[in-house]
Amino acid sequence: MIATLPNLASGGRSVGLIEHVVTLPEFRGQGLARQVMAQALDFAWSRDCCKVMLLSGARRAEAHKLYAALGFDGDVERGFVIKP
Repeated sequence: MIATLPNLASGGRSVGLIEHVVTLPEFRGQGLARQVMAQALDFAWSRDCCKVMLLSGARRAEAHKLYAALGFDGDVERGFVIKP
């Protein structure tokens, strides 16, 4: 899922938000997540987003390796989540 959100900072440019990136176990290792992420990033950049934020489960180490390989840096900012 990718959403672009209006943003008053950064000159009014939107930010992108990606979450719920899931590949079924039997399809992992085929480059599908990499392709989906590339499309999501292309979508965000084509809408002039100033950045893209990615939410991922804190314990998903294998997924985090993929995100790092795509250029995401988990140490730039910190996200916090609250659920009802």
